[in-house]
Amino acid sequence: GDWVVYWASDEEEAMGGTLWKLRLDDDSAAPQPLEPTAGAARVEDSDAVFSPVDEGRLVFRRRNAVGDYDLWTRLLDDPSSEEALVVGPDPDGDPSYSPNGARLAFKRGNNATGTRVWVLEPVEPQATPRTLLPEPVGGFRFEMVPAWSRR
Repeated sequence: GDWVVYWASDEEEAMGGTLWKLRLDDDSAAPQPLEPTAGAARVEDSDAVFSPVDEGRLVFRRRNAVGDYDLWTRLLDDPSSEEALVVGPDPDGDPSYSPNGARLAFKRGNNATGTRVWVLEPVEPQATPRTLLPEPVGGFRFEMVPAWSRR
């Protein structure tokens, strides 16, 4: 790809950062902040992943002013395209697209109850995510950072 998107913060505790974009095929390009929709209630955006099929579409995690973590989607160069993708009672994060872009795996949960890997299919705001396993297996309390096989 021509772009890389990354999270950066200038705070000592590594909080309150934002997403930045950098065009890699232009040696004179400088990093630019990935601006949110004007007036968006956000404190921090992180965990960005590009869609493998929709060029320029990102899924990312947003922490808002009340501390909720949800998954959002947008086009790289269009802040007005932002919309909530997965909003739940527990924090969401670590989004990972399937290679064909039809599914999105992510973690949901908290430190008190643990986290589970969930899957959203299709990847659109009206879809309802489902958990992979209703109960933890093998005594695991935390499931995180899902990754897809190529097949």
